[in-house]
Amino acid sequence: MTYEIKFEDQGQDLLRITCDEATGEIKSAGPYHNDHYADGQHFVDVGQLTDNRMVWYIGRDGSKQCFKWPMVKLSLNGETLAAA
Repeated sequence: MTYEIKFEDQGQDLLRITCDEATGEIKSAGPYHNDHYADGQHFVDVGQLTDNRMVWYIGRDGSKQCFKWPMVKLSLNGETLAAA
């Protein structure tokens, strides 16, 4: 099962990511950051996805970080779970 997360468009190059529901591993990031985030070393903190509109992830160095843009839509296998 896969989460799809869409970010508020503020002119950035990262508008959406998909991640594994169980592990949080980022599977795709687009439109231009697939090579950076979908490298098997970035994981979304799926336990915090419904806490607020900010998306937290763990980077390749093990540090927890937050994407700068708020989430506007969260889907699981095509079914919308939340939308702003």
